[in-house]
Amino acid sequence: MSYEIKPAFPRKMVALTLVFLAASLPLIFILPIQSQQDAAPMIFPISGGGQQVQHPRAGSGVTFSIMLSDVREVQSMLTRDNGIVASGYDGHGWVGKIDSHGTLEWSKDYRPSLKARSIEQTEDGGYVVAGDTILNGTEDGWVLKLDQSGDVQWSRTIGSSIGQGLVSVRQTSDRGYIAAGTVLGFRGPYDWSDGWLVKFDSSGNVEWQQAYGGSGFSNAYSVQETRDHGFVVAGNTPVNNTMTAWLFKTDRVGRIVWQKAYAVTNDNHAGMVEQTSDGGYILDADVTSTDISPRPVSTLFLKLDSEGNIQWQKLYSSNGVGDIETEVS
Repeated sequence: MSYEIKPAFPRKMVALTLVFLAASLPLIFILPIQSQQDAAPMIFPISGGGQQVQHPRAGSGVTFSIMLSDVREVQSMLTRDNGIVASGYDGHGWVGKIDSHGTLEWSKDYRPSLKARSIEQTEDGGYVVAGDTILNGTEDGWVLKLDQSGDVQWSRTIGSSIGQGLVSVRQTSDRGYIAAGTVLGFRGPYDWSDGWLVKFDSSGNVEWQQAYGGSGFSNAYSVQETRDHGFVVAGNTPVNNTMTAWLFKTDRVGRIVWQKAYAVTNDNHAGMVEQTSDGGYILDADVTSTDISPRPVSTLFLKLDSEGNIQWQKLYSSNGVGDIETEVS
């Protein structure tokens, strides 16, 4: 049994240039935010044992898994030694390293309270972690640089009096780091949230930061450096009472080059974005059908050219009984 998603828009995929921002593009805000060079957070080893981390074993097509006690929101990636590094949250920030046989090599808990939301292996064999923490009653962005054993090399918090968090981090070609997330209430209490980019140098010092968005809720969920040393960012932003999947391209200092919004229903959220070998992009998004109960969430894949124009698109959906593939054309 399967259902057909009935979009709030015509069946043809809608690609909206953000015309509601046309008078003021690029819509960028310079943030009055201070960065702190923090003392290294306290580290507490924890033991394995509840949530399953599963990953393909590189080159073998075989998966292995390990159980982690009380760890939530786990993110994982393959490491260069064919193991896995994973980050998550168990009341504090958590990072663990698993070898190529599925054995837990080390597991560490970082305090004060940190939600570790993104991790990447760095050029030196260590790791960079991004997330958020609560200091003095306010949620702040937090970036940690770890060595190969998970020991802290440096720690930075960055925040304002309103609140913000980081959900994606990548090492850049200059051996620095780019992090993406959300900053809250920058333009006042009725400006709910904006997408946020922060560029760090190799020592964790802030080089620049920018906020992006219109009115209402805008968020940045994924960032990648592009071949021209700019950045491409995926997230969501409202357009004409529709929450759209949002993609924008910046130059190397965060100035917007172009931006596009995509919608199938009236509730769309972009997730990961990756630049492809032809200079374009592949983008995935969650699409919620609001006229079916219970509300199903489908996955939309878009292949885009170098300026965000759609080359092909497919929508994959399921009602829990049967699966269908729908091409949106």
